[in-house]
Amino acid sequence: GKVVSITTFFVFPAAVGLFILAPKAIHVLYGDSFAGSVLTVRVFVPIVIIECLGMFLAFLPIMTTGNEKQRLPSSLLASIVNIVLNVILIPRFMQNGAALASVISRGLLNLYQFVVMRRIVRIPLSKKAFLQAISSSAIMGATLVIVIYIFKALHFSQLIQCILGTLVGILVYIAINIKFKNEITLMLIKKITLREII
Repeated sequence: GKVVSITTFFVFPAAVGLFILAPKAIHVLYGDSFAGSVLTVRVFVPIVIIECLGMFLAFLPIMTTGNEKQRLPSSLLASIVNIVLNVILIPRFMQNGAALASVISRGLLNLYQFVVMRRIVRIPLSKKAFLQAISSSAIMGATLVIVIYIFKALHFSQLIQCILGTLVGILVYIAINIKFKNEITLMLIKKITLREII
């Protein structure tokens, strides 16, 4: 349960931050010629959450309990869905359609495995950790949008916007979770404090 909570704590704000800062990051890394890939990155962002949580909620429970046979039907379903969606979406949306098909098919695969394995073994989930991560990430995201708008109005460079936006996002996320008395945040602060004392 603690591992899933820690993963949730980090993966949700990372996904939100990547979604918002994608235009800045792509401009800094690849230049304006790759501006068209911003939408593709944003469509693909949910895969970060899906794969990270799927590792602990689906894949590892299957592999550590000897239920590898459960992977076949889920993989078959995901493959069929992916093929059908590619046929439908790629002609109209090109690479964005392929990205969306991948997100949906991987989501179905992990969801199928999670539902099946939860009937076989106990998979601990903390609703409080999920709600705190989602709500604090949403607040962080809203703050980041406003901050980026201000940076843009002040004519900061894309690199500066990206760096400062990342720092602001991290600080806001930590502050919100301290306010929420989030268990993971308090644990990390305690460990850092103890290390400094030592």
